[in-house]
Amino acid sequence: MKPHSCFFEKVLCAVELLHRSTATLYNSVAFAQPNGHLRVLTVDQTSSHQADVPTSAMKRQALEDFVRRTIPSGLPYLPLLDFVVAFGNPAQEILRAGTPPNADLVVAGTRGRGRLQEAIVGSVAHSVLRHSQVPVMVIPPFETELVSLEATRPVFHLGRILVPVDPDRVDPNQLRVAARLRRASHDQLLLLHVQRPGERAADASQLSDLAKRHNLPNATAVASATGGTIAQGIVDVARGENAGLIIMGLERQEQRMEPGAISYEVIRHTDAVVLAVPPSSHAPITQDGVRPSD
Repeated sequence: MKPHSCFFEKVLCAVELLHRSTATLYNSVAFAQPNGHLRVLTVDQTSSHQADVPTSAMKRQALEDFVRRTIPSGLPYLPLLDFVVAFGNPAQEILRAGTPPNADLVVAGTRGRGRLQEAIVGSVAHSVLRHSQVPVMVIPPFETELVSLEATRPVFHLGRILVPVDPDRVDPNQLRVAARLRRASHDQLLLLHVQRPGERAADASQLSDLAKRHNLPNATAVASATGGTIAQGIVDVARGENAGLIIMGLERQEQRMEPGAISYEVIRHTDAVVLAVPPSSHAPITQDGVRPSD
């Protein structure tokens, strides 16, 4: 992978063979390196010992048909496609397939909003976000394209990329990934600090110094906002700034994606794509996408 590329060499895209997964698959193509690898995975909740050969073959054919219907053919930059049908618990199978070094990015969808908590985020996406060792991109089932797969290259429609940070607890992985994906947007990054009512806001100079220390691109704007909760403040700013992508630094393992956690609440309430980046101590990623152990 070229240094500072906005693409990922190995992308795992988890889909259901339903219309709501179309956006998940279509958009995942644009984040895979052209000479990289896109593995498309679907999981049948039948236990592995119950799955027979005809069932596996039928599921694989259905997956290949779904991919052909979704991804335009003949694009010169398409990554190598791999089709995988797994049987068992969907979250466990996604996590198994997305374990380093098999994947640098996992792309998954949500099931839209509903009255039940798990219907809002989806129990599978919930579990994958909580335990993944690599960044996870969560795409809502909308019709609006995050990218257009044009004849010669993907064209991104990310709008503003929002990067919420706590200046006192910044994780370098979040900012490294933000710097890479900045190249996919025509707009500035927005480094955002949201404080609760009564708390002291980070001033612009503090956030600008933070951007410089972490080698963020010069085209970075900074802002502070106040929200009833931090998550609501992030969602409000994302809506006001027309942000298409929010890059979250996930909380430490014991807090990640629990009800009330910031990342969980943002995903529940935003229409933007959320890229959740695990902490550096959990899955360090260098600027060029290579882990020290690779």
